[in-house]
Amino acid sequence: MTNETPDNKPMDAVEKLNALSKKKRTRIFTVAALVFILAATFVAYLPTLSNDFIYLDDDSHLLNNPDLRVLDFPHLKRIFTTTINTTYIPLTLLSFAFEYHFAEYDPFIYHLNNLLLHLGVTALVFVFAMQIGLPLCGAFAGALLFGLHPIHVESVCWITERKDVLYAFFYMGALCFYWMYLSSSAKKGFFYAAAIVCGILSMLAKPMALSLPLVMLICDWFKGRRWGVEMLVDKAPHFLYIVPLTWLTLSANTGMVTPNLQGGVIMWIWTFVFYIYKFLLPVSLVPRYEPPDPVTLANPQFACALGLFVLIMVALVRWRRHRWLMFASLFYFFSIFMLLRANTVVDDDVVADRFMYLPCLGICFLIGYGIDRLMDVTREKVGWRMASVACLVAVTVWLGAKTFVQTKVWRASIPFWTFVAENYPANAMSYGNRGEAYRDQERYDLALEDFNTAIAVDPTYMEAYNSRGQMYGMMGKMEEALADFEKVIELRPDFDEAYNNIGVIYSMQEKPDEAVKYYEKAAAIDPTNIEARYNMGDYYYKQGEFDKAFENFQVILALNPRSAGAYNKRGLIYGVRKEYDNAFDDISRAIAIEPANAEYYKNRGIIFEHKRMLDKAIEDHTKAIGLDPGLADAFCFRGNAYAQQKRYGEAAKDFAQALKLDPEHWRARQSQNTLIQILTGRKPEENLDIRKIVDEERKKRKAVSGNE
Repeated sequence: MTNETPDNKPMDAVEKLNALSKKKRTRIFTVAALVFILAATFVAYLPTLSNDFIYLDDDSHLLNNPDLRVLDFPHLKRIFTTTINTTYIPLTLLSFAFEYHFAEYDPFIYHLNNLLLHLGVTALVFVFAMQIGLPLCGAFAGALLFGLHPIHVESVCWITERKDVLYAFFYMGALCFYWMYLSSSAKKGFFYAAAIVCGILSMLAKPMALSLPLVMLICDWFKGRRWGVEMLVDKAPHFLYIVPLTWLTLSANTGMVTPNLQGGVIMWIWTFVFYIYKFLLPVSLVPRYEPPDPVTLANPQFACALGLFVLIMVALVRWRRHRWLMFASLFYFFSIFMLLRANTVVDDDVVADRFMYLPCLGICFLIGYGIDRLMDVTREKVGWRMASVACLVAVTVWLGAKTFVQTKVWRASIPFWTFVAENYPANAMSYGNRGEAYRDQERYDLALEDFNTAIAVDPTYMEAYNSRGQMYGMMGKMEEALADFEKVIELRPDFDEAYNNIGVIYSMQEKPDEAVKYYEKAAAIDPTNIEARYNMGDYYYKQGEFDKAFENFQVILALNPRSAGAYNKRGLIYGVRKEYDNAFDDISRAIAIEPANAEYYKNRGIIFEHKRMLDKAIEDHTKAIGLDPGLADAFCFRGNAYAQQKRYGEAAKDFAQALKLDPEHWRARQSQNTLIQILTGRKPEENLDIRKIVDEERKKRKAVSGNE
């Protein structure tokens, strides 16, 4: 017999209904928690959507990177076969290339995508926390802390750091798939393959993903998987792509280890403690940190770091069986170990907030676990529970507000570098880069003042001499400019930009033969230096060496198929060669890229004139005049087109206007004289008014027609 009776069957149904209802409620709470996390994070980072580009690698990664301008095979090949600032990040650059294709240089799009990726990473952090066993409360707290923490502002608000949020997105995807591979009996092959694909994409976004197989080993341990050969074999495919991709970056970077062993160990310990301290107490976050000096235990900061390091190690030994503590510690160490500096040479990237973007995840989980335990302990103690919740809410609001304010530091170059200079007055880079921002805004006095300050702070700061030299050139102080550029070459003999700048100064001094020597030196150092190539091409064009000029413009267009200037110049060379169809195509491309350039319309008008398409020629010259009423050439060439149509009155007016704008305009003077000869059959006299001649000719024609 069974204990089942008709009376208890409805109870089973109620229990099933309650269980189903509880499961549904849990799902609703989970979705609501995730929506709240993402909404709060979005609000905290909202100011970043109105931020601009920053004079801090945004130029080299994006603004001045010709490889991003066209989505064709040669440019994609360069993206995947070269490094940028000695780092191999092709997927990051590819994302920029797609954005440029659709939005060009609209900073809103780049900032929006950075923020969306951060939201995606935060969502995956929440999912992974739930997967590995954090209760909903703990997962909510840990993911919210990750999303809101102000230490992530640098990674989210700095466009260049797309590589952080992009690599982290695929890194977290790989971990989520790997955990499903460990937990599922079905579709294991799919989850395993998906983890590998995400791992590859993560490495292509940033080499910091090299820690992935090590973190997967932590997942194996945390899951309770038995250690053995199979566990290592699982990671073999990851090492197959990680080793070569990591080498591409490591081979371009040296000097991470110092021969000063004691100093290297002290610096390593300091950087290890620095990130933990900044995460737990984010009260003074700066885009550029200057490490303590000198590197010795006699320095209180290094001594304190050593003391904290010892305490951390003691705590880990004491509570080594605490799974969440060990998970957090191992995740932090394995994901940041390659960035812990053992180098006593101080530079601007010894430590940085962005390096803590993903390594903080384990700490977030540990704090989430602690908050969940706190809620359990105070469940029956209403007063303590309310006080705890109030404190947690206050901390959360403070973190969100801190992030909201910190995003505004990155709103534009001038406030950004002002913030850095206020925190580190001895940082020469802050003055140099702020000076460049002032220069772009044509605030030359402030720019020059900043360049002088940068040099005073660091007399070996090469970039400040280069920028000041450019300023002197703009101010007409040629000798001072040359002295600064020569100082740049003294500090760094292989700096191609300085040679090009010297060439520009010689060109401004009307010494073209001297100038071209320096353009050639710049191009020899860096064959992809587009500015030097353009200057060389322009020199050879003016010298009538059209083949050499053509070759340089060809190189430019191979590097940057959106160089309007190069299309225009190549089009003019085609015109000299009487290849008018090619000339028309090139100058039309230049106009499509820069439709407000009067010079390009004037040049295409000349090509139309050669093609005997006079109405089109007049139309283009008229467009050029509308864009630039001071362009004497456009009046002259439109006058020629009118003259060929026997519209002599309009031609005379255009020649007169060209000479009014430029009394030395020889072509307009010659055309005017030719018109006089056509109308009168005699050579023009000095101070002869061509308009009177045209009027007289009209009267004569009217009289003749009247007599007839």
